[in-house]
Amino acid sequence: MAEDGGGGGGGGGGSSSSGCGARDGARPVLVVSLPTHRNPRSAPATEPQGRSTAVLPVEIVVWEILVHLPAAAVLRCRAVCRSWRRLTSRADFLFAHHGRQPSLPLVMLQGGSITDPRAGSEPGPGRRVLGIDDHNDAGGGGARRRFKVHGSCDGLLLLSVSDGRFSVCNPATRQHAPLTGLTNAVAVGAIVEAMYPHGPSGEYRVLYWKKGRHLTDHDTVCYVSVVPWGRKPRRIGAPAAFPGMKLGGVACDWRTTVNNSRPPVLFRGCLHWDPGRSPHATIVVFDTVAESFRRMRRPAAATGYCTRLHDMGESIGLTCFEDCRMVAKIWVPEDHEGAVWSLKYRIKFPVESMYNFGDTEHLVLSHKGDMLVQNYFGCCMFHCDSNGKLIQEFRWELWGSSITGLLFKESLIKHAFFPKQGGACVGQLNFFPKQDGARVGQPNFFRWL
Repeated sequence: MAEDGGGGGGGGGGSSSSGCGARDGARPVLVVSLPTHRNPRSAPATEPQGRSTAVLPVEIVVWEILVHLPAAAVLRCRAVCRSWRRLTSRADFLFAHHGRQPSLPLVMLQGGSITDPRAGSEPGPGRRVLGIDDHNDAGGGGARRRFKVHGSCDGLLLLSVSDGRFSVCNPATRQHAPLTGLTNAVAVGAIVEAMYPHGPSGEYRVLYWKKGRHLTDHDTVCYVSVVPWGRKPRRIGAPAAFPGMKLGGVACDWRTTVNNSRPPVLFRGCLHWDPGRSPHATIVVFDTVAESFRRMRRPAAATGYCTRLHDMGESIGLTCFEDCRMVAKIWVPEDHEGAVWSLKYRIKFPVESMYNFGDTEHLVLSHKGDMLVQNYFGCCMFHCDSNGKLIQEFRWELWGSSITGLLFKESLIKHAFFPKQGGACVGQLNFFPKQDGARVGQPNFFRWL
């Protein structure tokens, strides 16, 4: 699961007369993907002066150039000519294009009530994926929720806003659809764990559980629902009560939103949950095809703290910190069952670049061992290689930032569950009026983009 915008938020206090039109209690939230992957094809080419430009065949333009471009560039290129539009709208192109897009880490940025994304408080690095004025009416003893990204797969995001409503969204096409059934389930105590593709059916499904405070409670039951909730959720039971076996979000009360940036990792058709801080905990694995649970051993030598699972592209990895968080070890399984793990990287961070390193979050970005590290005290993030060398530093000044733990890979693939252009969920005005105390309509997830 992804967290809310992180502590702080920089522009704290102030009136609702900001340039972004936020009312009292409304705070701008941005989700950005960080440029930790550079596509060599995106570098601008210079044409020697005085030389004519040859016209390339359309097939070469489409399959050697356009297929590598970001989604927004492909959409603009469709206006060039009919043949480009026709070829880039075909299913084979859309799947090939998605497969060539980089998986980039998602970061949540939350501003204060006077922060205007269009003015001087403009956040710096990162490509904007989502933008919303999130409004929280909770007061006194009321439930306090915030905008959350619960899952990311195949270019789709599972989202909830502060009033508890869920939606599925494709940022590349700016389409989204409400998940009313999931909203109702969460309203009566369900905890959402993940969204995943179900290979045999071609559906996208949501795994959630309810009842009991921990997954090992006898009255806890897991359910699977289909996006966009076309039929009754199916009960699948719960994993066996192995010692220490629990999912990532079970330690919290369902009425609150916690800053949990450790969502399950989807690798080779299975969801994997972080084993937690206990050295004796096992890794929970959910087979998305069989839709059943099992357990997986963690590396016996990984006795440090702040463990975390990662999708490293070619393998799943587990990190732990040692030596006062100045050394990170990355372990990878030698087989798919995880019976044997091997130490692949030992990253030592230079003290001068990781000041106040006591309160951090991290995410391994690739099989090369490069890592994104967040320093909460310093209000910044570092992109380091496997030797601990600083590659890039990210700062957002007045914005509170936090790692969601999710990777995002753009997709233009069409889905039948989204309303067509002109439908009720496309191009809605931001945050809906009230009728009898309840909000109506759908939120706009694409402000300031």
